[in-house]
Amino acid sequence: MVSHVNLNNDLILMNARGKTVIIGGRGDITVTPRLMMGKESSVTGMALANATEAEWTDISAALLNGMEADWLKPVIQKQYELDGAAQAYHDVMQTTGHLGKLIIKP
Repeated sequence: MVSHVNLNNDLILMNARGKTVIIGGRGDITVTPRLMMGKESSVTGMALANATEAEWTDISAALLNGMEADWLKPVIQKQYELDGAAQAYHDVMQTTGHLGKLIIKP
C-alpha cells in the first residue's frame, strides 16, 4: 500500500500502542494526529537501503521464521513472468492501492 493514499486508514485500523512503518510513498501525506493520540500509536519512516548487513541478516531470518511458523502469510495479488516486468512496473505505478504483493518470478 502506498502511504500517501492509505496512511489515515492504517491509523484507524491500528491497535493501541501500535506502530506503522512507512517504507515508500509517492506523494505528500496529510495525517490526522488524533488518530494516533488516543491510541498512543506511532508512525516512523525507514529506508531498507540504510540497513546494515547484520540488519539484513536479522530481517531475513525473522521473515523466514515467520513463514515457517505460519504466522507470517504474505498476500500475493498477482504474479508476473520475468518478461512481464514492464507490466508489473506499470501496474505498481498506476495503482492507488492494492491488497497483496506483486511478484515477478525468475
